[in-house]
Amino acid sequence: FGEEKEKRDLARLTATQWAQPAIACVSTSQLALLDEVGIRADLVGGHSLGEVVALRAAGVFASEEDLLKVARRRGELMAEAAAIPGAMTALSLPVGRVRELLARLSPRVVVANHNGPAQVVVSGSTADVADLETSLKAEGIAFQRLPVATAFHSSLVAGACEPFARFLADVPFSAPRVP
Repeated sequence: FGEEKEKRDLARLTATQWAQPAIACVSTSQLALLDEVGIRADLVGGHSLGEVVALRAAGVFASEEDLLKVARRRGELMAEAAAIPGAMTALSLPVGRVRELLARLSPRVVVANHNGPAQVVVSGSTADVADLETSLKAEGIAFQRLPVATAFHSSLVAGACEPFARFLADVPFSAPRVP
């Protein structure tokens, strides 16, 4: 125990190849708890890794083990693809305003998540995101850097798509029991 060990553990858990299955474990545990108390979904959905967990919730994956294999491989491939260090930052602005800012201040940074009417996450190389944050600060625009391993939902991890598709070709899928 101690501050240094905590930092090492947090860095390891933030690493994509570990974060993906860890998030899947937490999500699966939450689903099991809901099931235990008799709450069942009429339909499921998710964003990013949440889509993978939703497939398990719908019965597309036969077991939690299959879900974790998919989450782990997805994380490994994304970590391998992220050769350039990446970052993400959140802005409490409408997506149109964020797109205008990116076009003017940092065209290599992209909208990664449009989470709501006034919450947008942007993604790009660590250097580009840092430059954007400097410009945002100069304009008095608040932002929050996210503690992530790379620039998810950007071209920095796009190299994971093809190998992940090949991996999924060998994963057994069932028809969903829940839409």
